[in-house]
Amino acid sequence: PAPGLHVPPTVIEDLSTRLGNLEYRHGVLMRKIEEVSDAEVADSIAIEEIYPRVATVKEQVQVMESQAVQVVSELKEIETKVQKVESRVDTYSSGQLAMPGQDEIIGLSQK
Repeated sequence: PAPGLHVPPTVIEDLSTRLGNLEYRHGVLMRKIEEVSDAEVADSIAIEEIYPRVATVKEQVQVMESQAVQVVSELKEIETKVQKVESRVDTYSSGQLAMPGQDEIIGLSQK
């Protein structure tokens, strides 16, 4: 206090209590800021880990797409061979034992 100014002890105690409360709240606030900061860092790390995983999945999808195209192509080839054999079987009488295209059927079963 300024010289000659009388400050009652209760005012000093009240201000001291308020200062203590402010210091306590400041400490709590600082801890919360640290927690939020830590959480943000953890989130950013988790987000950074997502990108390589997405890239890996994209690569796997591309491989699977390529394999699917290859399988479809092979299935079309097989379908064409089956249609050829069916048309040959239809042109021959049902009593005939030897039929052209048997080698193709055997070839299919050996794949």
